[in-house]
Amino acid sequence: MATFTLTDAWNSFSRLKRDLSDVPQSTFIEWMNFIATEAYHTLSLGCDPERFLKSSSYTAIDGSQNLPTDFESVKYNGCGFFEKEADGTQSDRRLVLTNFGSSQKGYYLTDTQVTFTGIPNSLPVTLKYSPEITLFTALGDYFTLGKLATDPEIISKDDLEVIVLGLDMFYCRWDEDVEMEPGATQKYEAALNNLASHYRRTPNAYKTEDFSVIY
Repeated sequence: MATFTLTDAWNSFSRLKRDLSDVPQSTFIEWMNFIATEAYHTLSLGCDPERFLKSSSYTAIDGSQNLPTDFESVKYNGCGFFEKEADGTQSDRRLVLTNFGSSQKGYYLTDTQVTFTGIPNSLPVTLKYSPEITLFTALGDYFTLGKLATDPEIISKDDLEVIVLGLDMFYCRWDEDVEMEPGATQKYEAALNNLASHYRRTPNAYKTEDFSVIY
């Protein structure tokens, strides 16, 4: 899929509106941040989180430790703290969420820290988490998670029309066009929902049945 910059979105939106001379660049970038944040959570994490999840290694033991600086949450599929085997290989055993004062084996989160409970001895674990999106600051930024061309894209250039519809909605609000805003909002939400309905949800690996013993 092709990655695009905010300049590409500006040019496409300019062709729709024909004149954007009244829109400050900072306002346009703010609109793009609003759209990117919504799309990231609705389309990317909601439909295909594995593309965006990051990992971090911990040695779990009773007490608190800092979370990664770009940590956002562990609420999506595939997130959490997973135990490692004694030989260092990864397992699918996930620590459960606990609370303050709990003696149950698990963890709880407070702002920028994780507190492990019920783990008196060192236990190697892997944190799988959704990172925060990096906000755009310039028209040359890419419409990706970290605004670089090499970062996971949030929406591909093939679906740039959804971005343009979102920009049109924000433009109508900013321009205080009360007659055009409802229609623009409806078009954007419909396009976003339609995109979500066919976003890839299938895994990169598949399990197939073994029929070799059937004869």
